[in-house]
Amino acid sequence: MKWGGVPDRLLEMHLETLFILMRNKVALNDGNLSATKIIWFYPASMTIGKINKFKKIWKDAYERYFGSNSSQNVISISESTAPYLHFIKTQGAANEIVTIDIGGGTTDAYIVENQEGKMLLSFRFASNAIFGDAYNSNPSKNGFVCKYKESFKKTMESNRLLELLEALKQIEDQGKSTDIVTFLFSLVGEKVDNNKELDFLRKLSNDDRMRYVFIVFYGSILYFIAKAMKSKGLMKPKTIAFSGNGARTLRILSDEDTVVAKFAKLIFDGVYGDNKGTIQVMMELNPKIATCKGGLEDPNPQPYETIGDIKTVFVGNDFSHDDNQLTYADIIDSTKEEVVQSVEEFFKFLFDLHKNNQEFLVNMLSADPTILNDVKEFCLGEEGSQLLQVSMAQGISNKCKSDGVSRDTPLEETLFFYPLVGLLHDLAYRIGQMG
Repeated sequence: MKWGGVPDRLLEMHLETLFILMRNKVALNDGNLSATKIIWFYPASMTIGKINKFKKIWKDAYERYFGSNSSQNVISISESTAPYLHFIKTQGAANEIVTIDIGGGTTDAYIVENQEGKMLLSFRFASNAIFGDAYNSNPSKNGFVCKYKESFKKTMESNRLLELLEALKQIEDQGKSTDIVTFLFSLVGEKVDNNKELDFLRKLSNDDRMRYVFIVFYGSILYFIAKAMKSKGLMKPKTIAFSGNGARTLRILSDEDTVVAKFAKLIFDGVYGDNKGTIQVMMELNPKIATCKGGLEDPNPQPYETIGDIKTVFVGNDFSHDDNQLTYADIIDSTKEEVVQSVEEFFKFLFDLHKNNQEFLVNMLSADPTILNDVKEFCLGEEGSQLLQVSMAQGISNKCKSDGVSRDTPLEETLFFYPLVGLLHDLAYRIGQMG
């Protein structure tokens, strides 16, 4: 809804439905409608124009269903900073902390040093990049859909879950892999009689081959953050805290926080060129809770301008300086090639990390050793290089078309992840075809 370019009226109707539910909840609990405060969160990669559009919709709906105090009672907060407030006040996180909020469409990283926000990074590389259709694909070429959908349908059929089967059919007709995968993730609890064969997260956690997709996903995010922090002369973090619904897949990487922390430390040590210090990893059992509770810790409006000073955009080909004034018209072919080369350097870094640390991806993250060389060849070989270049071009084109971004618009996010979206999609499909 936030990113899909849906008509304004459809967006308004969606939020109005939420307001009706909230109003009824307050009324049923004998609450005071006009005194009710509503806090909503916005991603830092959203433009100020789109944030203002959302603000108006929220305030109009509040006045329609709750009362006339929308200016005081509708509070917008950056979803980048809210998790920090939760972890620092309730979880004993260190002062040098990076919070990484992963949603469906965006990932926001908030870097704090000595209790002061130093940098904010935001990019459109989140769970949709893992489970979606990249830029121009469809479910028939989605590795996760191809590998798991039919077996889930057979299990539902054998258990006579006919309503769920019909719901899946309707979702399939829409032709979007993210919707299909979201449905698979929803098959938990009493509605499926706690059937473990329909626990998609559990299935993925036991899939040692698909784990490579999550290694690349989380490895690239940590690598990018480390490069950005080093370029600004910031200290390595002592705590990395994950939040957002998309961060649930961190448990696929490893269920042990110490193992994830070791992976993160190896990445930061490699980027910084030293092995000093320690890193701990934090995440709630339900990672979205950190954002919500953080908003309640300090429920004061946070205008976009308050985060604008620390929001940093690196093009992705050069981390020696950021350039928030570069426009999409300024992105020339040589820039695209340099970004692709930067991504290729990440892959070399990742597989060197594996080799130089007792085959870490296999021995610590439990990735399937029998396909390691195939994955490495795909990521670093000629086919992968060509795919990165194609995805780079598609990413820029998609940004301008779907978001309505003009060529004169300043760069809103790094280009570093554009090539990775296509490669990650094709890597999942390639692994899925292996069995």
